[in-house]
Amino acid sequence: MRIRHFVLIGSLTVSAFGCSAETQAPGEGEQVSDSQNQELIADQSTYYSVRPDYRRCVSPLCGGVWVSRVNRPNTRCSDGSFASECYVADADLSSLGLPETQEADVQSELRAGRLILRGKLTKKKYQGFGKLGYFEVSEAWEPATSAEPSGKFYRVTNSGIRCFTYPCPTFHEAKLNRRAEQALSGIDLT
Repeated sequence: MRIRHFVLIGSLTVSAFGCSAETQAPGEGEQVSDSQNQELIADQSTYYSVRPDYRRCVSPLCGGVWVSRVNRPNTRCSDGSFASECYVADADLSSLGLPETQEADVQSELRAGRLILRGKLTKKKYQGFGKLGYFEVSEAWEPATSAEPSGKFYRVTNSGIRCFTYPCPTFHEAKLNRRAEQALSGIDLT
């Protein structure tokens, strides 16, 4: 399993648990309006924050997790509607390719609402309950601290540029679920 390392910066730093092959999203690099941009991003693999569902009712109608797109006010739910957050009955972590013990750790962190996840919201038929939201996870990120993920989130990678003077744009920053990008000469994680 190949693991890519990068930093997500929000109110905290997040470290990699697992990830998948990189793919280019449809429409990347094209000029689109903000409403078209919303639709493109909603239909693809997207970054989500999660929070546990503490409602007390029969599973799978309760007991899953609530997901919301980071850096966005709305999330496209599996039924096609938009809401601030969407309920999913279960999350499939199999595409992460993790060993059983590590997958159990990720599942525990997921149920605690301490992860940032990348993936797609789909539907799954649950016998006796119909089709409910289902989350196909392609990447899982856990916090480097005990703080819950919150704030704005960015993907920061090494730009490969080497300089002899300061400032030097050694990093590339991309806001998750947005098309905002810029070069950085340093990162302050305090």
